[in-house]
Amino acid sequence: MTSEGATVPESLVDLAMQRGEWRGCGVDANRERPYFVLDDLWEAYKEWSAYGAGVPLVLDGCDGVVQYYVPYLSAIELYGDSSVLQSSSNPRLHMMDDSDEDFRDSSSDGSSDYEHVRAKHFAQEGFSRDVGESGVTHGRLLFQYLEFDSPFCREPFTDKISSLSARFPGLRTLRSCDLSARSWMSIAW
Repeated sequence: MTSEGATVPESLVDLAMQRGEWRGCGVDANRERPYFVLDDLWEAYKEWSAYGAGVPLVLDGCDGVVQYYVPYLSAIELYGDSSVLQSSSNPRLHMMDDSDEDFRDSSSDGSSDYEHVRAKHFAQEGFSRDVGESGVTHGRLLFQYLEFDSPFCREPFTDKISSLSARFPGLRTLRSCDLSARSWMSIAW
């Protein structure tokens, strides 16, 4: 039995950044910690998004075929310190706020390519920081996307990431160390 997995190049946190102004990785001053850029993660899905991931199957105990599965984004939530976005030199790298809207693909009903839907907003009272039982701060919800269409009606994974990152550039530029361990995504194959 074989398995497939996304492989991304990792970098090491710059020691100069560890010593002062930057705390996104929460690193120990004596150790470098690896991280990856989200764009590298999306790049790992590029070929699968275009051609599918081949899975060999044996039919009736003798005939071999390869079935291809294509990834589709189901949902994503990114949590972290909003100061990472606000202190960025890139003015387009911003946290979604009450004026932003999310896109929901609505092509299954044939009415339009996209339907604007209000995003769940993150500046609500008591929602800006989440502290777990251990007292560890999980950070602020930086980005959220939930897909409602069936997988066979969705945009290919990399196309969806491209359209979402046009509205939230952090989807490409954030580093894994900028995000809380509470961040997650769901992919349908």
